[in-house]
Amino acid sequence: MTDAPTRTDEGATVALLLSVIGLLGCLPVGAVGVAMGYSARARIRAADGALGGARSAAAAIVVGWVAVGVSVVALLALVVAMAVTGSG
Repeated sequence: MTDAPTRTDEGATVALLLSVIGLLGCLPVGAVGVAMGYSARARIRAADGALGGARSAAAAIVVGWVAVGVSVVALLALVVAMAVTGSG
């Protein structure tokens, strides 16, 4: 008897999608992708092999954190530019 195919956690896929969108410059969306990635990873680990998608969840966490970092650097650059030009 063979085991049923592992079902992929949909939250991991959504988290990865949100993290990629966050990489395009939407800070809140990237942060939500990170949170959903951690949540999906916890569900996958708790399922003890019944759920797949661990790689998607891990990728969502990494890409999401990169997106948050890029957004923070962009915001800091904007604040510095405003201070230098006197626009603030």
